[in-house]
Amino acid sequence: MNRFASTCLTVLLPLLLTTACAVDDDGVDADFPYTDDAAGGKGEEWNSANDPIRVDRTFTAQLDQLPRTGAATRTPWTGDYWATAFDSINARWDGASSMSPAEKWERAFGRAGFVARVTQELGATSVTGATCSTDAQCADDEACAKPRGAASGRCIPTWFGICHGWAPAAIAVPQATKAVVKNGVTFYPGDLEALMSAAWSGEDYGVKFISERCDADALPTDSYGRIRAGECRDMNPGSFHVVIGNMLGKRGLAIVEDRTADGEVWNQPVASYKVTKQTEVTEAQAAALVGLAGSSYTYNGDAARFVSVETDLKWITESEPSRRARAASTYTRTTKLAYVLELDAAGTILGGEWVGASKTNHPDFLWWPTSTPRTEAVRGLKYSEIKALYDQAR
Repeated sequence: MNRFASTCLTVLLPLLLTTACAVDDDGVDADFPYTDDAAGGKGEEWNSANDPIRVDRTFTAQLDQLPRTGAATRTPWTGDYWATAFDSINARWDGASSMSPAEKWERAFGRAGFVARVTQELGATSVTGATCSTDAQCADDEACAKPRGAASGRCIPTWFGICHGWAPAAIAVPQATKAVVKNGVTFYPGDLEALMSAAWSGEDYGVKFISERCDADALPTDSYGRIRAGECRDMNPGSFHVVIGNMLGKRGLAIVEDRTADGEVWNQPVASYKVTKQTEVTEAQAAALVGLAGSSYTYNGDAARFVSVETDLKWITESEPSRRARAASTYTRTTKLAYVLELDAAGTILGGEWVGASKTNHPDFLWWPTSTPRTEAVRGLKYSEIKALYDQAR
């Protein structure tokens, strides 16, 4: 197995999990009550978890004030997600005889025990799994995670990692472009990215978060092709359009998306968007686009106008660590999204509905950091110290 070719799927920050709304005893989100399909759908504006104005009261939801293109002033950098199964930033990515990023940090800063703490908190012993000695004893999507030199370990999914640290770091901190030396130890860009991602993998910094986390592996749909579970059907496309228009379009600030609607969490930095279609349509046309029978649009009784939208969302995928900085353009991917925006008579976005394949293939939630880490995610890794190395590496 090529350890650095694995996917960038990760567990989300505990901090962000606390934003989810309460659910009824039957597991259906209280803010997304269902009526019977035969009733012609159900009214649904965005709920409190999907209200972009609640997240940032300076946002505008006026459609004609939102740019049709937007990009981060500073493009997020690509990086690895430092898989838990391969002992996170203890991985010797530059060869078996090299030092891992954690080993370099321990030596350069005199932080005895730092490597062991990484194993315990981010790496091979941080997740409970079946005991193993070889990968063959684990499931297909798992590896036998062993601390270096150990004969046995635990079966851990290969997609567990610190994507939730890499993504905000890639947004908040400029890319390291050259090697730096500290107390005789050389830190390459790949090492610095690892340490910076680990520094951001804790939960002690400000975050803005919109929508709810879906924890379901299966996504059953109703007769209109919409995901039944409200926390998996969102994020609301109206909320999505308001956030990207304000953050990327008006402010030039990158954001993070969980780019899959199901229980898997894929934290990816979003670099830009482009609206390729934005056409006002009739109520009957809107109803047809979202799959409703007849000419009445029954999903949002407050909607007076409807706009059909297609948007290309460009995000950064992961890459192998390297001695040199990698161009983000090589690791940029595009998701094509289609949706109907619901507006009031004055053109204010009230909500929306996904269209076609986007009903089940859309971002689960969006978030972005609003401050830098205040405490050590792993004891001995001080943000101010890794930031100082980063500044030298630019």
